[in-house]
Amino acid sequence: MAEDVSENLLAAADQISAHGWHQGALHPVEAYPNEGIPDMTTAPACAMGAIFAQSSDSTTGAAAIEHLRESLGLPGMESWEGPKHPVAAWNDDPSRTAEDVILALKRAAE
Repeated sequence: MAEDVSENLLAAADQISAHGWHQGALHPVEAYPNEGIPDMTTAPACAMGAIFAQSSDSTTGAAAIEHLRESLGLPGMESWEGPKHPVAAWNDDPSRTAEDVILALKRAAE
């Protein structure tokens, strides 16, 4: 598990590269088993889902999401009027691709 923001962002990019990208939710419903706790580190994920799956704790994950948001030039939650977090809305844009998300995560990690 990643313990700092840059490691977290790179690990999230690696997860999406290796296991797939998702839109519309943190992970596809198929990633959740009927029993037990799923391993979300190996599930397809959106940008936020991969960041949270790869973070060592919720504070690191939240900081990584905020860093990605700033890197993308997206508005902060205090000025955002959409129904989703700005990073989730960016990820879920129909024109977005997995490659866009992976590249954005890697750039934000620099």
